[in-house]
Amino acid sequence: MSIITIILLIITIILSILLIYICDREKPENFFYEKVYENGNAIVLDIPPRRMWGWGQESDAILGYCGETSVQSAGLYYGNYISQGIANIASGGSSLLLGDTENTACKELHFNFSTLPNNTIFTPESLHSFLTTNIVNNKCPVIIGIFDLIKTGDNTYDHIIILTGYDPDNKLITFNDHYLLDNSTITLDDMFKNRSNCSDNLSDTPQPLYYCIPNLQNIIKSKDTPYNYALVINGNIDPNKELFPIKLNVRNFPDVSSQLDRPDEPDWGKQDSLNMSPIPLSFKATIAGLTKGVSYTLMRYDDYTKKFDTGNNPFRTSKTNKTYSASFDFIADSDTVIIDSSKSNIVSSGIMSNKAYFFRCITA
Repeated sequence: MSIITIILLIITIILSILLIYICDREKPENFFYEKVYENGNAIVLDIPPRRMWGWGQESDAILGYCGETSVQSAGLYYGNYISQGIANIASGGSSLLLGDTENTACKELHFNFSTLPNNTIFTPESLHSFLTTNIVNNKCPVIIGIFDLIKTGDNTYDHIIILTGYDPDNKLITFNDHYLLDNSTITLDDMFKNRSNCSDNLSDTPQPLYYCIPNLQNIIKSKDTPYNYALVINGNIDPNKELFPIKLNVRNFPDVSSQLDRPDEPDWGKQDSLNMSPIPLSFKATIAGLTKGVSYTLMRYDDYTKKFDTGNNPFRTSKTNKTYSASFDFIADSDTVIIDSSKSNIVSSGIMSNKAYFFRCITA
């Protein structure tokens, strides 16, 4: 074998390795999930339940911050803390509604997200396929509108929740309703109902857990009144495919040692007029997909409204750019690293419950 042939062979091997790395980074895996059964396909994403503002503040819980809490829950799964009030402000200052202001907020908060075409009507079969693709295969949370079991409900949806798991073998849905502080489960067939089959003639007040995914097959489509009641949060905007997966856990400050997440935040929203004072929070940032012995930088951004000169990427992740508010360099000692406020000021410095914070990790 000639020297030229050997050199060409080495170059080919190097290019192949680089191509594999690039392809892998083109579709970064979401690491934060649990496979429910060893030999099954059921997946539950690591998204702890949270309590929304507004539940019980009005006779009609539709006025609560359910859309905002859904965005907040998905945000933590992708390394962001977003107050419910900030999510509301990002939408333009009105309640987050699917197909409308929910999309506006997700865009302003720099999420990579996808929506259904307007007037898309699920069937049990298409919903099963939708949940299998997005939750089981892609490990992405789904925000969806549902019927409440109430007397005077809406024709399209009453409440917004986040679907965090799906068992395609048994058609079992796992969700957080933003009231109960535990994951709830129900079969797709039991949950998929039309308005008349998801009504209660006795109560005007929604009750936790009594929900239905809207069966709108009998609703007449109208271009003047389009409806859209599902949204998938695919991650953070990352056009350069350079970000590593991060998950945040929120805890009371300074109790960073606690294993319990704080499921709520003081309600300062204008809608409820409670005017609660914000509190300091502690975080643990879990970063996955790392390589042992490699250096990384974790950065924190505090202002989602800033636009940086980086094309489509609102967060320039170059270390030479000083738009981040804090940074922390570390060498990975395993493929998953946990950074908390007891080890660096990136988490503890200036973290308040009424703000928004965005964490990004890149190779140093």
